[in-house]
Amino acid sequence: MNASVQHKQTLLPAADTHPTMSGAGGLSRALSIAWVDTRTAWRRPIYIIFTVLLGLLVFGFVVGNVRVQAGDVTAGGKQAWMNSMFNAAFIDAALLGLLRPFFAAISAGMPLIADAARRVDRMLLATPLSARMYVFGRWLGTLIPVTVSLCIFVALQTALFQLWPIDDPERSRGPFALWNFIWPAIVFGAPLLLSVSGSSMLLGIWTRQAILVFLLPIAILLLGALFLWGWSPEWLPNWANVLLMQLDPAGNRWLTETWLKADRGVDYYNTTPMGVDPLFAMSRVGWCVFGAVCAWISAGIIAKRIRGVTPASAMRAAAATVGANGVQSQIASQTNRNVAAPLAAKSLPVIQLNKMGMTMHAPSLIAGTLAVLRYEVRALLRSPGIWLFTPLIILQIVGSNAVNEVWLGTVRLATSGTLAAGSFNTVTLLLVFLTLFYTVESLTREERYNAAAIVRASSVPTIALLAGKIFANTVIAAIIAAASFIGCVIVIVVQWMYTGIMVP
Repeated sequence: MNASVQHKQTLLPAADTHPTMSGAGGLSRALSIAWVDTRTAWRRPIYIIFTVLLGLLVFGFVVGNVRVQAGDVTAGGKQAWMNSMFNAAFIDAALLGLLRPFFAAISAGMPLIADAARRVDRMLLATPLSARMYVFGRWLGTLIPVTVSLCIFVALQTALFQLWPIDDPERSRGPFALWNFIWPAIVFGAPLLLSVSGSSMLLGIWTRQAILVFLLPIAILLLGALFLWGWSPEWLPNWANVLLMQLDPAGNRWLTETWLKADRGVDYYNTTPMGVDPLFAMSRVGWCVFGAVCAWISAGIIAKRIRGVTPASAMRAAAATVGANGVQSQIASQTNRNVAAPLAAKSLPVIQLNKMGMTMHAPSLIAGTLAVLRYEVRALLRSPGIWLFTPLIILQIVGSNAVNEVWLGTVRLATSGTLAAGSFNTVTLLLVFLTLFYTVESLTREERYNAAAIVRASSVPTIALLAGKIFANTVIAAIIAAASFIGCVIVIVVQWMYTGIMVP
């Protein structure tokens, strides 16, 4: 027996005997995984869809003649060049900040979750691969296709901005320079892709919940488009403004506050290259390092899980070993009862259990719906998305409506009607995202936790299961409405403290 065990142990490499990423063999194995993912990436529709979408948006910018607004744009006046570096940077910061985070999150965060669900990561025990080779190979296999897509975007942008027929091309286009398109894509694209892909991979493998893969992209979209990129009041201290520039992974705030907020003139935007100050360069490098660190931590999590060395798994294994003899019979009998009862309940509405008159009834439609509703509401209240988006809503409403100064320093008072109209778009956008994600997540929760067979074997009607899940998701709308109401009350109170006027 000992000889056979030792022989089997020699076939499976131990955790400390795996090659490391520092060796040439480890690097070649990681590159092999990346090459396999790269070759098969274009079979996934997401890469084609996002590349075509970015190309159509760039085409819309060209046809719509969207450019940096500077100087005099009247007839005969100087115009900003369409192919200048600042104009390319303006478009890249907007498009990449809005769409690229979702692209990177889906392509990097979902494969490891799928591998864990299919137990593919357990196959590492039978290969010379280490967990770090596996994770970094998958990460590189994500970054290479995304980078190729970014290069296609730059090529389309260059071709359209340089060759598309427009009115008065002599004044609307300057000399061709390929670096005008490459440099903005590097500054605003690379840190965003690395940070979002690494963090989404970490959140996905850590929580095993697909919805949390979109956590950082949604935070970038909401904090950026609704707050960070356009919110710059006069009373904001300079140090706070500089800090917000560095915390923006898209770099849109830095571009606006540093170069575009104060008009520098058409000649400056047309001929001057976009420089990067040392602090912003450090933040760009920091976001890239952040993504690599997240990928490194993901590898450690996978290594612990497939080796079975986590404290929770060790305690479960010890408890199962100690109490196996005394508990196995109880587990078997309980399992038989749990399986047989729903099956019997489907065939017979009422079952005589014993001579004392105990009976078991199949739940009615209302009772089943309420039971599912209570469970789904508890699951929703424990989800991190609710606790993430609720403060963001309050922050957005308060930040955009608290003190609204207009012409000559006059304060425009916010009323209940203006606050309701002003928060309508924000609330609608968030409800669309949350309803979409949590409805899908609730319908696949049983499959993810391997409880689908148990749920389907129960006597609860299918319509009760679906109705309970749908009604539970309406709780999200109630929470968002309550958060919006709290935000509006805070706005009115802050306005009263600032102006001394309390609106009805």
